[in-house]
Amino acid sequence: MTEDHRITSQSERLRIQATGEPLKDGETRLCGLNLARMLGDKFLKQQDVRFSSEPYISQVVYIHQASKGFALLASDGFWDVINVKKAVQLVQQAKERSSTDEEISAEKIANSLLSEARTLRTKDNTSIIFLDFDTTNRILSCKPDS
Repeated sequence: MTEDHRITSQSERLRIQATGEPLKDGETRLCGLNLARMLGDKFLKQQDVRFSSEPYISQVVYIHQASKGFALLASDGFWDVINVKKAVQLVQQAKERSSTDEEISAEKIANSLLSEARTLRTKDNTSIIFLDFDTTNRILSCKPDS
């Protein structure tokens, strides 16, 4: 479900080429940035048409109710210092550290990931959204019919 929006990715190079202003040979940055898509930075999008705020949308993924899966959305400040494999490992470690008596919250995992990015001295602002689809730790309450 992931797609990098970096200038060096093939899909971004093709999208940029379609704007009519393709990248020059060896060009790996636009206005000093290695990203081609962003939500903010309106002034940059006005300055260079090769930037886009159109999000990448993956194919629909169905998550089984018994899944222990999760979704991690993070800004480049996070991905600059932590790759996907390491991020998955960090999430799994955080879940293993929690005892069976204590449920680890998605917020705690997100904060743990942010802390690791800071430890690795990220040089950019960092935002993290962590969604935990693991239902095995949740306690469900049932109210019998009266």
